[in-house]
Amino acid sequence: MQVADENRAAELMLQIGGSFAQHLARAFKVADSDNRARILAAWPDMFERYHHMAAEREGVALRWDGSPLRYPGPGQTVPR
Repeated sequence: MQVADENRAAELMLQIGGSFAQHLARAFKVADSDNRARILAAWPDMFERYHHMAAEREGVALRWDGSPLRYPGPGQTVPR
């Protein structure tokens, strides 16, 4: 996991995580590089889980104008 991924995971932990995840993310954000490494080594599964959730959230297909791309239901056509 790269630094940007770790930061994305920590941001999502702050937004939607439980109280432990939120406190862990706060500690991660204020930690120096040595302590960040210690936090990641102690709770790799927590950061991996939130990293995957962040990637799923960012993987939403968007139209060129930024609106969400929704697939049509039965009998509907794709708007252009």
